[in-house]
Formats: sequence, C-alpha cells, structure tokens
Amino acid sequence: MVGVKDLVLRLLSQHPEGVLQSSIHKAIGTSKSRVSEVLRELEVAGVISRVKLGNQYLVKALKPYEGGGVKGRVVRLGVVWSSEYPFITPFAKELRDRFNYVLDVTVYSNALRATWALVRGEVDLVLSPLITQLYAFSLTKALRIVGGGAYGGAAVMEGNPRCPNVVASSELSAMDACRAAALGEEVPKGLKTVYFSRPGDAVRLAIEGRARYFVVWHPLTERLSLLGLKHVALCKDLGITYCCTLAASVRLNQSLRRRFALTYSKAIEEFAKEPGRWVEWYSAKVGLPVDVVRRGLGMYSYRSYLDKALIGRMLSRVGLQLPDPNAALNAIEEFT
Repeated sequence: MVGVKDLVLRLLSQHPEGVLQSSIHKAIGTSKSRVSEVLRELEVAGVISRVKLGNQYLVKALKPYEGGGVKGRVVRLGVVWSSEYPFITPFAKELRDRFNYVLDVTVYSNALRATWALVRGEVDLVLSPLITQLYAFSLTKALRIVGGGAYGGAAVMEGNPRCPNVVASSELSAMDACRAAALGEEVPKGLKTVYFSRPGDAVRLAIEGRARYFVVWHPLTERLSLLGLKHVALCKDLGITYCCTLAASVRLNQSLRRRFALTYSKAIEEFAKEPGRWVEWYSAKVGLPVDVVRRGLGMYSYRSYLDKALIGRMLSRVGLQLPDPNAALNAIEEFT
C-alpha cells in the first residue's frame, strides 16, 4: 500500500500555493489524526511549512517531491481544472476497494496540457475534451478514448458591447468547438479569436475589457458573471454533446484499459444515483470550494458511454477537420 506520507507529499507537490490542513485527510482518504502526525514529522524534518490563517493552517512543501514510494499500484489521472468531474470520487473508491489501486490526481490549467501529459506518459488516464483527444490521437496514436463523461456546464457569454469584437476561448478544446458552433448564430462572424491558456487569463481579459465574447466552462462562468457578463447560449444547445471523456495511454495494455474503462463506467452510474454524496473528496483534490462543486452538479449532465453516432453529429455540427479523418472511429475503444 502507498504510505500516508507519500500521499501527503504528492498532494502538496500538485498544489505549490499550499493546501489547507483541514482538507488533506479528505483528499488522501485517511484520518485527521494520522495526517496531523505525518505533518508534524515532515515539519520537524524541514520538508513542509505550516502557516496559520485565521483558525486554519496552510501547508506548503519546502522541498521538491521526487516520488518516494508512490509507484506500483498508483493510477495517475490528469484532469482539467473544473467542477466537472466529481464522479472520479466513486471511481477512486472502486479502484481502491476492488483492485487495491490508489488514484493519483493531477490538475492541469487547460485541455492541451492535460492531454499532452497523457501523450508524454506523465499520466496513465486523462479527463480532457473529446475534441482535444481526437486531435492528439490523429497526430500521435498514443491514446485510446475508453469512457464517456460530462457535458453541459459551458456557455457563450457576452460582456460590454463597447469591448473589442474579440471572442476568447481555450484552444483545441470543447470551448473552441462551441465557439465554432456559435459563429454566425450567437456570435457574429469575422471576430478575432484570442486563446487563453489558464482560467485566470480569461478573468484578466474580462477585467481589462479586451474581449466582448467568452466561451468558458463552470466555474469560470460564475467568475465572469460576477464581472457583469451575461449568458448568450449554452454550449450543449449548440450541439456540444460531449465535453470531457476518459482517454487511456496505449502504454497500458488492453486488459488494463478494459479494467479501468469498465470500473469508470460503473462509477459514473453509481455517482448519478446520489451526486451530492461524492463532492467533498473531489473538492479537496482539485482545490475548488465544496459549494462551487455542488453548484456545478446542476449544470453538468453525465454520460458513461461513448455514442459514435452522437459524436459524429457533433463533429459535423462544428465543422471540425481532423488530421486523421477516421480518428473518431479509430480512437474509440469500446468494452463490454
């Protein structure tokens, strides 16, 4: 089994800005007392620091984490920063209870970084936009798409009409597909597109009034609403019927891909019975407040399977041209 100390250090390495001590036990699935004991040891050894913030402690790593014993039965999952994936909580539970795997989650700022981490072998699985995965498959053949996921939660938003006629989106992603679908309908044709690489960059563009339209996902939609932007259209109403899906590295043998795919599908079905039950662990893992993730539950819909016909219609709707025209058929690996 992976030790608590290694799990704590890996979590801190993923959040260099620090993690609230009160959330660590939820993120790694152990008791508060055991976490306190490990933190005291690490603090005495000069590996971490704890800074008091009000009645809580912010924990930061002082030394880079080099992996230690986190090997063997650890499944590395990359996700894009979002409220979209609380169903990975029952996925983690199933992997642990049935197969003695630990799910190690890394959060990426955008779709390209997350998907390319899979291509480079930095993670074993990734939840990233289907669009991005199809591009990556076309170019590298380094992954297979093995499970469904969530859709909805994304929108086209409009700011001050006096702002420049620019639309801001993330690149080669579901947002980019939504932007393409909105052109000529909700968004005028001929607008310049500006791509942002981090959620904070989108907020900055809005604050500085450098774009009129934004195509963003939850919880970015909340942040832009607070700045006065209004919803123009929901991406799901523009034909974006799949957002993020599960892709697996081809470095995993087919037997393992099948195991992970079936376990993942079962986890989404379990999650759908009582979504609110699974929020806290996910909140701690991705660094989003629990209430934000809970609000996201009402914005996303979940589909555990891959429907090739539905995917084909979505690609036609947005006019997506892939380097490999057959990518949508060849990248998808279905298991029963």
